[in-house]
Amino acid sequence: MDVPIIFHFSGKQALGIYALADQIVLEPVKTIANVVIDVAFPTFAKLRTDKRALGDQLVKFTRLNLIAVLPYAVVVVLVIPEILRAFWLGHGTWDATSLAWCADAARILCVMALFRALGFLGPPLLDGVGRPGYTLRYMIIASIAVPGAFWLGAALLGRQLWFLSVAVAWAIGYPLAFAALAYLVTRTIDLDVRAYLRGTWGVVACCALGVAAGFAAGALLPHAADPIRIVAMAGAALGSIAASLAWWQQ
Repeated sequence: MDVPIIFHFSGKQALGIYALADQIVLEPVKTIANVVIDVAFPTFAKLRTDKRALGDQLVKFTRLNLIAVLPYAVVVVLVIPEILRAFWLGHGTWDATSLAWCADAARILCVMALFRALGFLGPPLLDGVGRPGYTLRYMIIASIAVPGAFWLGAALLGRQLWFLSVAVAWAIGYPLAFAALAYLVTRTIDLDVRAYLRGTWGVVACCALGVAAGFAAGALLPHAADPIRIVAMAGAALGSIAASLAWWQQ
């Protein structure tokens, strides 16, 4: 629903810019997360009678999803302006202003990477333990909360933020739907939320260290060419993430 709402409120040009940001962030995140999601349902179904094992497996799958998705999101946050300038500037109708808008949209949409890495595991868990009705409830909530947020964002903030109002609405509407999903999952398997957070927050912290390392590398090369900044910032971030995961999250 984000596409027709952006077209209605902001027009064709805005939709084209937003579509590029969407293809850079949301579609790759979905593809990366599918590697784990494809095996989640049969695994949860096999463990459906053991709630403790379900909770432990959910932690393991969450860690895998976070490790797969968040480093990609970190790179996008750090160097998406440089990537867009290096590969799209001057091609067709893409100018510096359009690419700057696209970079802002992509960075906002990266907020969704964390929630999607977590949220994609909820439906296969609920289905696997024989609660497809709970999955339906979540889908109904999401189908109301997320498009509703798109519409409200575009209607209330469109003049100030242009199509970025819908990207911001993603970061507001989807967490509401995710909260409903988290409640259903917690209720279904009696999930120990503190144990879940203990098992997963370290991966998020390692990626936060990567963001800091990437920005530090960028600060040391403020006037370097875009390809050099891409390599330096992405390399520093991914190297820091890999090292901290290996040292801390074995």
